[in-house]
Amino acid sequence: MSPLWLGPSAVVPANVRRLSGEGDPEVTPVHRVAVPVVPSASVVPRQIDPVGLRLMALQLENEQLRAELEQLRGEA
Repeated sequence: MSPLWLGPSAVVPANVRRLSGEGDPEVTPVHRVAVPVVPSASVVPRQIDPVGLRLMALQLENEQLRAELEQLRGEA
C-alpha cells in the first residue's frame, strides 16, 4: 500500500468559539464539608499454626547443621 499524504487542503479547519469576559455567571462559593474522623483498623498478626512452627524449627536446625558441617570440613 502506498502512504496517504495529507496536505493542508485535506485537513478540515477547526471550529473555534471565543468566550467574552463580559456577562460572567455568578460565582458560587465553595461549600466546606466536615469529613468525619474514622479510626484506622487495628491489624493483628496471624498466629503460625503448629505445622508452620515445626517447619521453622526444622529449617533452623538444618541451617545449624550445615554451618557445623562446613566448620568440620574446614578443619580437616
